[in-house]
Amino acid sequence: MKIAAIRRIAAVIIFLVAAGALAFVTMEAPSILSVDPKSFAQGEPVLIRGTNFGEERKKGKVLLDAMPLTQSSYVSWTDTEIRVILPPSVDSGLLQVLTPFGSSNPGIVINQAKLPQKPLNTVQAAAGPSILAIKPAEAVVGSLVEIEGINFGSNVQFSDVGFSRNAGYIEPEEPSLMYESWDDKKISVRVPEGAGSGAVVVKTPQGESAPFSFDIRQGSGTKYLFDPVVYSLQFKVRIRKKDPRKQGTIALYLPIPVKSLSQSLDSIQEESPTAYIAEYGKVTAFKLSDFQGSEMVVSRTVLVTVNRIETELSSYSDGFAKGLVPPFLQPYLMDDALVPARAAEITAMTPKLIGKEKNLQKKALLIRNWIGKNIEWKPNPSARETPLSALKAGKAGSRSCALLACALFRAAGIPAVPVSGLLVRKDGVSIPHFWLEYYLPSVGWVPYDPVLALGAKPSDFDAALDLPEHYFGSLDNRHIALSRGITMVAPLLGGSAAQSAKAPWSFQNLFEESLGASYTSTWQDIEIIGTY
Repeated sequence: MKIAAIRRIAAVIIFLVAAGALAFVTMEAPSILSVDPKSFAQGEPVLIRGTNFGEERKKGKVLLDAMPLTQSSYVSWTDTEIRVILPPSVDSGLLQVLTPFGSSNPGIVINQAKLPQKPLNTVQAAAGPSILAIKPAEAVVGSLVEIEGINFGSNVQFSDVGFSRNAGYIEPEEPSLMYESWDDKKISVRVPEGAGSGAVVVKTPQGESAPFSFDIRQGSGTKYLFDPVVYSLQFKVRIRKKDPRKQGTIALYLPIPVKSLSQSLDSIQEESPTAYIAEYGKVTAFKLSDFQGSEMVVSRTVLVTVNRIETELSSYSDGFAKGLVPPFLQPYLMDDALVPARAAEITAMTPKLIGKEKNLQKKALLIRNWIGKNIEWKPNPSARETPLSALKAGKAGSRSCALLACALFRAAGIPAVPVSGLLVRKDGVSIPHFWLEYYLPSVGWVPYDPVLALGAKPSDFDAALDLPEHYFGSLDNRHIALSRGITMVAPLLGGSAAQSAKAPWSFQNLFEESLGASYTSTWQDIEIIGTY
């Protein structure tokens, strides 16, 4: 009897374990295996094959470049197949399946109607720029491609190359780095983040070329965006004259929020007074001369869209061609005023952290693990704290933690850039904060917030991601970037009475300066006046 009872109990346990395993399987994130056809015609259903979509759509969605399709787009939905009809306005883009259990990897689609047609008469078509060939015809993000043709102009000034992105085109950021050469018949340019299969165009003051077919090859890692949030940010600087009778000139430099694949500057909602130079490099310059009264407030309200970022890098195996970091990434390996990448303490310890590891993502993971075990977050660091003093103490404030991590990445041969900006709490309060991005070939810039990854909660920030470790490789839509790396501002007034450390949320060498003015200034906390 005892043996029979034991067998019955064992059977129940096995059944429960099996049921639990089944439940676990059904709760896995969706995965896309194929998209057919890749090049679709207007009104033609697109079939998405994969796993873990769910037997019914319910709360499931198909995203096109992070935006959900309308209800009328869905034809059918099963656990392994979804049929949708895409809008005719779509050029090319990335499809993802989103369920309550996660997001899938992306699949590429291209609208047949948007594919380029090669001109029959090249000479006639070449009144403006004309593309004759692109080599290679397929490449990954970050690769160097050569565009051959005519009438490109002698240099990149006032010109650009556009790569397909959804219903339009995306241009390379940082032209001085992404364009390696440009002359009238050949352009050498790096494929920017966010580029999709479809077409390439050359834009010059003489016009825009006909689109030329070009494909993006998927690497071993993926990065995708979704769940965009729009913020209205208000900057304010209060100026008080010490002596109202004394006149002079004051220049203020307010940062322009970072423009990147995951964040866009949508509009300027309000500005008082009118900016002296709206885009003075990466800042907006205000010039105040002989204003009336003893006090003045400079304010600027901007609208910014921030996307959530997620990556899938568990099988990442790509690397730089021939093991050489390309020129456009070289600045992100160097020692600079913020990042002590060549300090003796950093260069001595980095080989011990990474050993003989060659895989870039695995090296990044080793550094993250070391920081997690050896650095404690300090909520109120001394103003004198530096990344190196934090390393020695084993404790770091948010700024030093991000800069220290960035230095270790650079020393390990991984391009990295520190980012300064804001965290936005659920109650709308903004918190000055710092994180970093590191570069992986074929993927692009990958986010890493070392402070939140430690499980810290600066100013009671209510983290949006489920687990602290998700802040390595992913980022929520409540990080607003105001500067990437150090922003060098050339003084308009000759550097007289310059102020270099007025606000904690921007990496600037210069915030304000004056000529003949006697005044005080207060850079107020950035206010989130709206979330949409």
